[in-house]
Amino acid sequence: MRKLLTTTLGVLLASGAMAQTTATNTSTATTTGLYERLKESPLDLMVETFNESTRDGVTNEVNGFAGYLAGYFSYGLPNGGRVYVTPSLSYQNNDTTNAYLDWIYYRYKQGILNEKTDPISLSVSARYYDTFRSSDNPGNQDRHGLWRFDVIASKTVNKYFSIDVEGRFYKYHIREGFKEGATRDTFRSIALIPTVSLPAGTSIGLYTRLGQTSFYDQDPTKALLVNPTFSFTINQNVSGWIETSFNYLADQTDAAGNVTADLVKNDDWNKNMPIGVGIDISAF
Repeated sequence: MRKLLTTTLGVLLASGAMAQTTATNTSTATTTGLYERLKESPLDLMVETFNESTRDGVTNEVNGFAGYLAGYFSYGLPNGGRVYVTPSLSYQNNDTTNAYLDWIYYRYKQGILNEKTDPISLSVSARYYDTFRSSDNPGNQDRHGLWRFDVIASKTVNKYFSIDVEGRFYKYHIREGFKEGATRDTFRSIALIPTVSLPAGTSIGLYTRLGQTSFYDQDPTKALLVNPTFSFTINQNVSGWIETSFNYLADQTDAAGNVTADLVKNDDWNKNMPIGVGIDISAF
């Protein structure tokens, strides 16, 4: 009888362990299957974070950092276009500390030419930004709506070098928070982005943009922005970049904010360069 009970108990324990293992394997297979289906679907999700140093406006000393956390939800369309919805949370920790939902933008991107069959690649995109700040400072709350249209032409010269030309056009239609008398509501810029590919999934790019830099003043200013970037790939789902930026040329203004000279060399271009680090994570 004792032998029979022992044998029966052993069978029950073995059966329970097998059932638990089967349930775990089934759950893992279900999760893996769902993830694979999401990766194969037209739906994509990428999470991006970027943080950079900030400097005191008078002493140019580093006084903290600022950054954002954004989620890029996108869906591929049958015609090759893609629709994006992107909320972003911004934050800073320097002379003031706060965090706020900075903006949500909606984007449609469509390829027109492809280097596989055409001399260059060409794409266009339209974005609508609904930007607003909900900080703990009531005086810093404003909201504005913005349309942005981009045209990007790309050419791969060889496996080491490529170049992009980017044109942007901005159009505001909600102008809360703008200075009194600021009536300009259209802005444009053009950029040149040469990129050198390096071993181990790394590259160096030099984003150089000429265009308006101030959207809130009565007399918008222009600048030549230079943005060197070192990009790297960790694995197929994670990539990142390290960058700095400076205005090499900039309009001079008087105390009232009126432009007195166009695109003068900024002698202090190297005194307040921020250092930033960004990470992109592809969820599926």
